[in-house]
Amino acid sequence: MLQGLENVITLNLAMNSISFIESDSFKQTPNLKYLVLSHNQLREINGNIFSNAATSNLKKLYINDNKLMFLPFNFFVRLRKFKNIVIAGNPWYCSCLTIVEMQPAENGIVEKCNEKYSSGERAVCISGSVGESNCVHLYNDDVSGRYETYKRTLPLPKKPVTCTF
Repeated sequence: MLQGLENVITLNLAMNSISFIESDSFKQTPNLKYLVLSHNQLREINGNIFSNAATSNLKKLYINDNKLMFLPFNFFVRLRKFKNIVIAGNPWYCSCLTIVEMQPAENGIVEKCNEKYSSGERAVCISGSVGESNCVHLYNDDVSGRYETYKRTLPLPKKPVTCTF
């Protein structure tokens, strides 16, 4: 998919309305260290988008402000040098968010730029149904829509949410 980008270190694909990423999409980017996929329409990211050799140098990943509700269990397996991730601003299932946050912590990966979310100034997650305790790996338009409505009704912060690391 991304041919001729063998020397790319930073790839910013933010705000491109990307809704799907094919397996091994980053196979031709062996020197990639920083990947920005924020502010797109991603509903799911499979761990297979990162092939072993292609992403061995990836250190930072921005997947904030998409439509992600869960991450597959194999997502972090191939990311050996991975250090930082930004996941805020997605309509995470509450039952999945714990797992999504636990996986990076167990692998020495630091979640960044979540201050506005963890302080309660922004929505963090939404429950699919009352009493739901299992992480469901299926996208749900209704639940995502409720999350987006809730985000829009929150008052805007006095300072814009910025994220650098």
